[in-house]
Amino acid sequence: MAVLTGTGLYLTLGKRVTLEVDGRAERVGTFSLSVGQLLDRRGIPVGPRDVVSPARGTGLVDGLTVQVRHAKLVTVVLAGRSKSVWSTGLTVGDVLRETGLAGYGRDARPGPTAPLRGGDVITLCRSVPVRLVVGGGLGGSSPTPRPSGRSSPARGSSWTATTG
Repeated sequence: MAVLTGTGLYLTLGKRVTLEVDGRAERVGTFSLSVGQLLDRRGIPVGPRDVVSPARGTGLVDGLTVQVRHAKLVTVVLAGRSKSVWSTGLTVGDVLRETGLAGYGRDARPGPTAPLRGGDVITLCRSVPVRLVVGGGLGGSSPTPRPSGRSSPARGSSWTATTG
């Protein structure tokens, strides 16, 4: 009888929820009544810049997914200027979208799919095609850049310059 009562109690109060913390999901069984209580019981800290969805006061129901994204302080460098920003993103691309710099995605180092960690420095460099004219043009005595393995650039070579 006690086992039956215990089982009945679990079926009434126990819930299976998915807890996703910074992109890592885990199915958990819990008797917690709210999202906040679940996070407290699991020892998951939540700071003022972190994002919890649904909100901490939301009641838990079987099958619910709870997401926690911890904020990370990262530095974005563009045109020689750096700015520290807080992000709850999981990747460099997420930071670029959050800051309105998504257009720099392919020019970001590390790349947009790189996982985001607190303290990261994201450098944005624009690559622009440059046409180098050999054997004519402006003249002068400045040294000519040479691609590796050649003694001089081929006529009409295309080069890529990186600006930061």
